[in-house]
Amino acid sequence: MTRAPYDEAEPIEPNAEWVASVQSDLRKASARFGSLLRNEAEILRCLQSSSRFCTLFGLFRKGPTQFLAMELLQPGNLSTLIKRQPERRCSPTVALALAHEMLACVRALHAEGF
Repeated sequence: MTRAPYDEAEPIEPNAEWVASVQSDLRKASARFGSLLRNEAEILRCLQSSSRFCTLFGLFRKGPTQFLAMELLQPGNLSTLIKRQPERRCSPTVALALAHEMLACVRALHAEGF
């Protein structure tokens, strides 16, 4: 059995300075992510009149965690769609249909000023 490289690493003994630094970095990252998530929610809110985008139910917070609640669209994500294709490759027809849909989404974004 092969050992992972981290199996032989020495553990880090956290000290107060290190813990404070990590906590500070986490607070900064959380603030940046929260701001980004609010921007994403605002953009999606502006796109609600378009049938090309999912329905936004809202931006919520539970404790320190923020999340977007939105409609789950079918058939799922692009990765799932590709995995369902023969040999896990899209045919030219499927690739063109996907490209057409993506361009229509970009057009809808641009029409809203994004």
